Formats: sequence, structure tokens, C-alpha cells
Amino acid sequence: MTTPFEDFDTSLRTAFSTGTSNVISQGLSAVASPFTALIVLWVIVQGVLVMRGDLDARRGISRIIRVTLVSAFILEAGIYNGYVVNLFQTVLPTWAASSVSSSTASTPKLLDDIWNSLVNYSATIDKQLHWFQVVDLIELAMIAIADGAMLTIAFAIYICSSLMTAVILSLGPFVIAGFLFDATRNISERWIGKLVGLALLSLLVDVTMIIVATGIRTYMLACNLNAVSAAGTPGIAIQIMEQTAMFIAVSTFILISLPAAAAFIGGGVSLNPAGAILNTIIGGATGGVGTVAKAGANIGRKSSNK
Repeated sequence: MTTPFEDFDTSLRTAFSTGTSNVISQGLSAVASPFTALIVLWVIVQGVLVMRGDLDARRGISRIIRVTLVSAFILEAGIYNGYVVNLFQTVLPTWAASSVSSSTASTPKLLDDIWNSLVNYSATIDKQLHWFQVVDLIELAMIAIADGAMLTIAFAIYICSSLMTAVILSLGPFVIAGFLFDATRNISERWIGKLVGLALLSLLVDVTMIIVATGIRTYMLACNLNAVSAAGTPGIAIQIMEQTAMFIAVSTFILISLPAAAAFIGGGVSLNPAGAILNTIIGGATGGVGTVAKAGANIGRKSSNK
């Protein structure tokens, strides 16, 4: 039993994971020094605004908490790798795959199972054909080529979504700092939105491949293709293989449409949720502090008036 898709997936992920880790480490190191200088300048500006009365206590504390969170992700590689890289590269894909399927088979494993089943059926049919049945031999070969091409397209969509996630994660050290400023916050929010969209794409591909694998398996069992192939009726078996290829073609067309569906769904996510979530966290953390600060200011005014 050959496993071309699974082997290629493992080798490519290993190489890409090493490259991604190196790029992220170098990016965090390159950003650390200028980001520290930027934070010092930012604190000075915020202090001037507070002293002039242009920035109230609650907004000032909110911004301090925001810069603390952003600094933690940029200046601490362990935090970024643990809470961002690991989340989108390992936790979410593993959780999604285990949620939609009771088995532990990955998408490359499902593709290998489909390919090996088709190859075995083709080999069984080929044994029933004679050398002078040129048309049937050519038809069988064309079906095998078409099946391989369509499965390769499905695998390409799957692996590209995973590799694009790694590429987008590599930009994180240069993009997260955008949360500090209102003018650049949309860039950071769109960056998170793209990661969410790619996670949705991986989930959609996993779900579709489970449906495709189950459908092909059910159809071949219903047609009893193995028995038909060995019964000396290769013409009927080839017709079943043609119908199976049509099913794979329709499934491949659906897979090709998935990036657009994920972009549509993720596009809605990428606009505002990151800022909304951050504002919710900061607002909840600083609401009580702001109230206490205002109460303290009122007490101070009353004491000075007396």
C-alpha cells in the first residue's frame, strides 16, 4: 500500500515548520529593539496627554493594558509561539479534525486510501483485458490519470491552506504592533481574519474529504466493484470506474470552491472582531479601575475645595 500524499505531507510540513520557526525567531529578534524604543516614545506621549488633561484615567489605563499585551507577544517568543503559532497550526486543526470524524485518519491518509482503492480496482480490471482491447485499455488509463489529477488538486488545496497559515503566522511579529495605534489597527485585525479564514478552509476541506471518502466507499460497495472486476466483465467495471471518476470530479469542483467560501465567511470575521475582542477584554479589566479613579478624583476635588 503506497502513501504518496501522506509521505509528501509529512516531509513538506517538517521542512516548512523548520523554516517558519526560523523566520518567526528572526522576526521577533529584529522587531524587539525598535519596538522597545517605540514603546518608550509611546509612554512619553501618553504621559504628556495625561498631564495636559487630553487623556482621562480610564483611557490611559486601557492603553497601558493594551501595550502590555502587545509587548508580551512581541518581546516573548514563548508567548507568541504558544498562544498564536501553536493555536493556529496545531490546536485548531487537530480539534477540527477530531470533531468532524470519529477516526484518526487525516486528509492525506483519506486521499491515500481512495487512491489505493482505485489502483487496486484498476489492476483487477486490467487483468481481465486482452492486449487487443486497446480502447478499453486507453479508457482505463485515462480514468486513472484523471483520478490521480483530481486527487492531487484536492491535496494541493489542503496543503496550501496549511502552508499559507505558516506564512501568515510568520508576519505576526511585524503586524501585531499595529494594535497600538488606531490608524494601523485594521491591518492587525485583517491579519487575524486571514488566519481565521485559513482555519475555516482547513475545516471545510477535512469535512469535504470525509464526505468524499465515505461516498466513494459506499458507492463501490453498493456496486460490488471488486466482484464485478473479477467476474470477467471488465466493460461493466470500467463504467463503474467512470461514474466514480465523475463523483471525484464533482467533489474536486466543490473543493476548488471552498477557498472562496472560506474567504467569504472569514471576510466577515476579519473586519472587526479582533478589535472588539480586545476592547471587551480591556474594557472589562479597566471598567472597575476607571470607576475607582473617577471616585478618587472627585474626593480630591472636594478636599481641595474645603
